[in-house]
Amino acid sequence: MLRSKEFTLLFFGGAILASVGDWFHMHTGTTSYPCEVYGWYIAGIPFFIPPLFGLAAVFLGILYEQSRRLFGVDRFRESAGVIHLIGAALVYMVLHALSGYICQWGFPVTDILLALPVGLTWYFVDRSSGGALFCLFAGLIGANAEILLVRKEIFSFSDKSFRTFGVASWLPWIYVAGALAISRFLEKGGRPHGTSTGATSHLLEKPEHRSHRLSQE
Repeated sequence: MLRSKEFTLLFFGGAILASVGDWFHMHTGTTSYPCEVYGWYIAGIPFFIPPLFGLAAVFLGILYEQSRRLFGVDRFRESAGVIHLIGAALVYMVLHALSGYICQWGFPVTDILLALPVGLTWYFVDRSSGGALFCLFAGLIGANAEILLVRKEIFSFSDKSFRTFGVASWLPWIYVAGALAISRFLEKGGRPHGTSTGATSHLLEKPEHRSHRLSQE
């Protein structure tokens, strides 16, 4: 489980950084919120959105911890230097803001321009199969969560973006980038990797590790 310090930093980090990115989306007309509906707005963003982003970051942090248990810790990169964390966080911030300016270039140009730097960042700061699965899963969860918010008319995407089920087709890549930064934050201190207790850990076990384990048994 997350430590109290990690919980706090993820919550406030997500609330602040994601809200800044969301402001760029509003500023460029990529997304919009109903006016004079929610009572209190912060720089045009409804008051409940920053805490919602913070809870989303905490949820992804918990998801990362559970993914390590499920897939086996050998599938994840054990530690990450501070430079990896800073790099991943900067890529997330730049892409979140930039997506508001390039969204009108349409599908698949915008999607490719966002996916390529995310893939390169994963290669340089993570490069693990478990990390890739976690980030892709986070992208799917995040996009589906926003589909629900759009259907509830909490906010909307403009016609500037190619939309699928009401949200921009490139949206999952923003969540993938954010999830990558979260994983590097949780690994920043070189947290100890214990033995996985997941039921599927042996199924995903690397061949060389499986041979060594079976020889010991």
